[in-house]
Amino acid sequence: MKETKSQVATSSQTVVHSSSRKEMLLRHLKSSYIQPLEDFYLGVLQNIPANIYGDLLIGIGYNFEHYDLMFSKMAFNLQNTFGDTAYSIRYKTMQYLLQPFCSEYGIEANRPLYQTHRELYANFYRELVGQDIPEMYPEESSNPWLQCSIRWAKIMYDALDAEGYSPNEKAIYNVAYHWAVEYLSITEFDLMRQGWQKLNISARYLDAHCAVEDEHGDYAEKAVFEISEPDNPIVVRAIQDHEEHLGGYYKSLTLL
Repeated sequence: MKETKSQVATSSQTVVHSSSRKEMLLRHLKSSYIQPLEDFYLGVLQNIPANIYGDLLIGIGYNFEHYDLMFSKMAFNLQNTFGDTAYSIRYKTMQYLLQPFCSEYGIEANRPLYQTHRELYANFYRELVGQDIPEMYPEESSNPWLQCSIRWAKIMYDALDAEGYSPNEKAIYNVAYHWAVEYLSITEFDLMRQGWQKLNISARYLDAHCAVEDEHGDYAEKAVFEISEPDNPIVVRAIQDHEEHLGGYYKSLTLL
C-alpha cells in the first residue's frame, strides 16, 4: 500500500517514550544475525593465522567503508522526495540521518574535529600488520575476504533501490534500513572487540566505534519516527532485509 503525503506527515506526530519506541522497532528483528557474528568473531577469528590478518582487514575494511557509500545513497533517496514531502519532516529526518554519517568522518556536533574512522582503522591495520594499509582497493584480487565483502556490499547497496516503491516509500525503506544498520552494529562491534581482545589485541578503532554506536542507534531511531510509523510494512521489510544481509555476510565469512 502506498503512503500518501498526509499519512507520512502524521507519522511525525507519534509521541512515545524512547524506550517504548525502540521496542516497537526491535520486535521486527528475528535475532538471526547474532549467531553468525558470534561464530565469526568468537570462533573463526580465533583460528586465523596472524600472517592472514592483512587480507582479512582489507576485506572487512571494504565492507565497513562501503557503509559510507550506502549512507550517501540513503541521504540522496530521502532528499529525492523534495517536492513530495513536507519540508519539516524531511529536514528533521535528514538531520538524524546525517549525525552518524558525519561521525564516520570525525565530525560531531559541539566537539572538536576527530580522526575519521577510516584513519583509526588504518592505525589498527598498521599495528596488526606492521605496514600501512593500501590507499586503494585492488581492481582484481584473489583475497577471499575482499571478494566476499564486495559481493555482500553490492547486495546491501542494491537493496536501497527499493524496486517497485514510490520515492516516498523508498525514502522510508532507506531510513528504516539505516536504523537496522546502526542498531545491529552495536552487537557487531561489541563482538568484534571481544573477538580481538580474546587474542590480546585492542585498538582505538574498536573502542571508538563501540563508544558511539548506541548514540547512532538513537539518532537512527528518531529518523524512522520522523518519517513513518514503526509498524509500516516498508519499515518491517527494510529492517528484516538488513538483518538477513548482515547475517548472510558473516555466514559467508565463516565459510571461507
